[in-house]
This record gives sequence, C-alpha cells and structure tokens, in this order.
Amino acid sequence: MITINEKGVFARKITVSRHGDNESNNTLKNVFIKSAEKYTVNVQSFVTNTVPPLWRGEKIFFQIQPKAAQHAAFPAVLPPNHPLSPYLELRLSNIHSVSQVLFEMEQFFYRFNLKYSQYLKNVADGNENITGDPKSLGNHFAYHIMIGCDANGVLNLLFSPHFLSQYYLQIPAKDLLGIRSPLWASSGGGVLITAESPGQSLIAIDGQGNVTFAHHHACNQAIAFRGSRSIFLLDSRLSIDVTCTIPHSNIITSTDSKEEHDHILARFDLSDYLDNSGGNRMRNDLLMTTLTFNDKLQVGPTDLVKGAKHFQAVSLLPGIIHSINTALFVRYIEDGEINSYPLTVNETEFWRMVLVFTKKTT
Repeated sequence: MITINEKGVFARKITVSRHGDNESNNTLKNVFIKSAEKYTVNVQSFVTNTVPPLWRGEKIFFQIQPKAAQHAAFPAVLPPNHPLSPYLELRLSNIHSVSQVLFEMEQFFYRFNLKYSQYLKNVADGNENITGDPKSLGNHFAYHIMIGCDANGVLNLLFSPHFLSQYYLQIPAKDLLGIRSPLWASSGGGVLITAESPGQSLIAIDGQGNVTFAHHHACNQAIAFRGSRSIFLLDSRLSIDVTCTIPHSNIITSTDSKEEHDHILARFDLSDYLDNSGGNRMRNDLLMTTLTFNDKLQVGPTDLVKGAKHFQAVSLLPGIIHSINTALFVRYIEDGEINSYPLTVNETEFWRMVLVFTKKTT
C-alpha cells in the first residue's frame, strides 16, 4: 500500500511476476480492494524478456529442385542418399526478428554454394562424396546463388548459368516474399526463356497426359530475379495482451468496421518497439544499400510500458478484489484474420507487471 503525495488521491500497488509460464494465479490473504468501482487501474510497468516469434508454426521458404532434359518426366528427383540432399530446403520456425530471417536465408544459400562446389570438385576427382576442408577448395568455390535485400526490404536473387542449367528454385512462400515460383531459365535453341517470360512455364503436358519439362535444361547466362513484397511483412505479430480477472471495463476496438469488445487489461502493440529503415548512397560510382534494424525487443528484459506510444487507465466495475489471475496472449494476423494465442514463456523467460490502483476523487 502506498500513498501518493497529492491531496484527495489514494492508490494501491501490487506486483505480479512469473517465470516459465504465461499465467499467474494469486489469491491474497485479505481482500485487496472492497469497492472496486471507486478505482481505476493502469499498468505502471511490464518488464519481460519474452519475444514471440514472427509467425506460428513452420514455413518452407526455398526448395532447390533438379532439372531434367526437355520432355523428361517432371519432377526430377535426387536419390535420398545424394550428398546434396540435406542442403536443398530451407524451413524456418521460432524466428524472432526479420534480421534473423535474412541471416538464415544467406546461410542457407552459402551452405549450398559451399557443398555444391565441393561436390563438383570431388566429382571431377572421381569421388561423389562431399568431403575435405572447405579451405582446400580454392578457385573451385563458386557462388551459384546469391541473395540480397534492397532498402525497402525487397529480396533479389542472382543465379549462375551452371545452377540454372542443373536446378530450379521452388518457393512455397511466394505469397509472403512476392517472388514468382518456380524460378528457372533456359537458353536452349538460342532463345533465352525465364520464369518471367510471358506465356512460358517450366512444365508441359505431353500427348499422353504426362507432366514433363517444357524446355531444354541448359542456360548460358546469369539471371537475376526480384521480389515485389518487403521482407518486413513476414512479421505477422500484432500485440501482446494482458488479461486479468479483476472486474474492469472492456477495451473497444474496430476491425474492418466491426466493433469488438476485448476483455483485456493492457495491450502492447509490438510495432511500437520496431524501427526498420533503409537507404541508398553512392560510393565509387556504385549504388550501396543499407538496412538498419532497431529492434528493442531483442536486447534482454524490456519495459513495454516505457516503449509504448500510448497510456491507458482502465475503469473498474463494482466488486471486490481478493484474487488476481493474470495471463498473457499474443495476437497474429493470419490469412486476413486476427487470432489470439497464449504467449509461450519458456523456463528461461519471465515477466513482471506492476499494477497501480488509483481511487477516483470528486
């Protein structure tokens, strides 16, 4: 119990903390407040080191698939024991920042470039296994796929002629990245055809109704492809919501012109703690792109109240406060709908909330 040094104001404070769980259930020894309707409550502090992932579940971003000759059966499949098989697919889950997504993508293609270079060298030496020290590759190392990101967060992919002659890239997450799928190219017959050529497709249907490759597999030049959506849009998180069993009024929101009443004590919009920016500059007649990620959620325990762009006091309803049961939820936007799920708090994570109950005065 505290008294604020202002005439006619009386306040009480309570701290709720929890490790390893999104819920905290507390029954007090005595009645905390007898006439709740005489008070308002606000979250004075909410400190946590818990960061929800950008999306729920697992997403497949890239799949490297082998090509075959024109009119050959589609799809071509590598043997399960092929030495490159472990390096052909990028699946991501439990990702907590956009910068982490970019890092995982870059590492995925770097590993493929490294292993494919080793594979080609060893095949030339009569050994199809991927072995040896990467440093021993020397001039045999080549960048067959390179990925970059411009100042707006749009992805750019560059493929070598050798890669485009042997493989194509399937992108199950094309709607998230704004990249056409699959990405491929062919220069058979002396005419360059790519995934972006009007009216062209990687596959065709033959006279017997079989799915086959539509074009010659060879490609004699490097091709670049560009996405159309910012990678920042991968973040589908909306907010962390705090619910509490104390009698309080609802928060009214409007979504798609539909009024909703949310029985939550506080809502922390996660966009308030993210500041991503990009820029371009010239250096030695070259255009240089920079991206800056300012993610306040990634720096350890963070007070979400201090980072929030708004302050909210909630009026209490008639009743007594003898127990305080609190739970945390995270909201995502999924397929155009807003869904709420319990916030995952593992054994190394915690949260601590300070509630201040202020008595109304007339």
